[in-house]
Amino acid sequence: MTYQEFINTSNTLAPLAGNQTAQYIYQNIIHRSDVVGWMAIASELKLPALAVCAGEIEQYCAGHPGTLDLSDNLVRKSIGRMVRAALEPLGYEPVGKKSMPKEMGFQYFCGVAKRYEKHRPAKYVVQVAITPAEAPQGEK
Repeated sequence: MTYQEFINTSNTLAPLAGNQTAQYIYQNIIHRSDVVGWMAIASELKLPALAVCAGEIEQYCAGHPGTLDLSDNLVRKSIGRMVRAALEPLGYEPVGKKSMPKEMGFQYFCGVAKRYEKHRPAKYVVQVAITPAEAPQGEK
């Protein structure tokens, strides 16, 4: 689903329609294939999926001050909806809320977030790959 299609799913998302930071978070963080894969794994471990990318979202917003107010409850809920949109094609649905891990030290995402379980057939599957690491300089 494109960012505009996502925005069109709810009137409450309309304030984010032209927000470049929100669009970046949707396209380049939450819907990045490695993040979606880790969110699915977190869901299997009964952890909140948002815990996978909340730190990266906070870090990105800190580097782009004033573009997206993470202290705004509606903005945080909208980011939660982005997570849901990323997990739905994998067959995951929200099943409740769980506390975000305190040890992760999130500034804005420190309350509860949705937890997901696989309840529907998936349109896509998660694949994990192991690739060779680069050898440190001087080693071959």
